[in-house]
Amino acid sequence: NAAADVVLAAAWAAVVVPGLRLATPRGRTLRLVLLVCLGLGVWLLTVLRGGRAPHDPVLETVGLLVCGSGVVLHWRARRALGPAFATQPVVPTSGLLATHGPYAIVRHPMYAAVLLVALGTLLVCRSAATVCLLLGLAIGLAWKARREDAILAAGLGPAWEEYAARVPALIPQLGAQRRH
Repeated sequence: NAAADVVLAAAWAAVVVPGLRLATPRGRTLRLVLLVCLGLGVWLLTVLRGGRAPHDPVLETVGLLVCGSGVVLHWRARRALGPAFATQPVVPTSGLLATHGPYAIVRHPMYAAVLLVALGTLLVCRSAATVCLLLGLAIGLAWKARREDAILAAGLGPAWEEYAARVPALIPQLGAQRRH
């Protein structure tokens, strides 16, 4: 469905483009090359494997809703960080940790948002390529979250340890009582 493809492309642009603007020129070039390679890889896998699964309006609708929720979560997390948003993990210069908004629910809401966009993409465009995309992103973002956790723990000490003990990394604790 061409309309769904346009919505997916817009969702990916909404979560990727803001980070590109903040990157250094070298980092921006590397990210653009990575994105082009990723897009070509997904396209090539889809072509070689015979395309996507047959159109399913229910899965497509659910996928677009999941994708949209990822975009909203990404926007809310960026807004919660405000000017402290960075493309690389760094200790906040203010020494203050964002623990409000989406950061009260998970420590890495932007990574969770990207995974929601990827999951929504998989539901709309079911293929081996989108499975590879989701798995690759999940592995890469889990690695980046662990790296970011280590950097913040080293820079913020006990404040980070208390926050990390209370708030899960990527998946909210459903039904659990959170202490504040």
